[in-house]
Amino acid sequence: DVLRDLMAAFPSKIIRLNQIYRQAETSLIVSNAHKINEGIEPTSATNAQGDFFFIEKNDPSECLNTCVELVTRRIPKSFGLSPTQDIQVLSPMHRGVLGAMNLNEILQKNINPRGDSMQKGGRLLRVNDKVMQLKNNYDRQVFNGDLGRIHSIDPEEKVMHVEFDKKLVVYAFSELDELSLAYACTIHKSQG
Repeated sequence: DVLRDLMAAFPSKIIRLNQIYRQAETSLIVSNAHKINEGIEPTSATNAQGDFFFIEKNDPSECLNTCVELVTRRIPKSFGLSPTQDIQVLSPMHRGVLGAMNLNEILQKNINPRGDSMQKGGRLLRVNDKVMQLKNNYDRQVFNGDLGRIHSIDPEEKVMHVEFDKKLVVYAFSELDELSLAYACTIHKSQG
């Protein structure tokens, strides 16, 4: 309870950050974030221009289909966003129909269905796939949670080039366990 003890010892030094700068002040994301912090149920947008929606589905397969449609068509069309660069799908779990593993496989098939690819440990990795670094690698200067895009695959040299923030990083095929598809990730991973 170090932070709580410090706050109790120095109450005049406490500063509360309650201004949100990532969205417009009229954003439902902002007002709903405040509502959630106050224990009030958030509200859904009533028109297509809104930025906070509840879409209730009871069947996991129906939910999966809706997610794919939102990521590949509706959100990019409505907001001019790229499914790979601007949209991140979050799931509370790894496994299951709506788990990050299945979501990644389905989203890859819909967003990036063609191109040079390679199979590694039951995973298909393809040029232009969105990937995430899974552990810190100080030699390469890429760290757990960094997002990149597969730039090229060289089957003769057995290497893959991945672009992270305009920097190409080379992975030997034997090192690809450091990467995972990242169209979707768990909420836990996103918090890291």
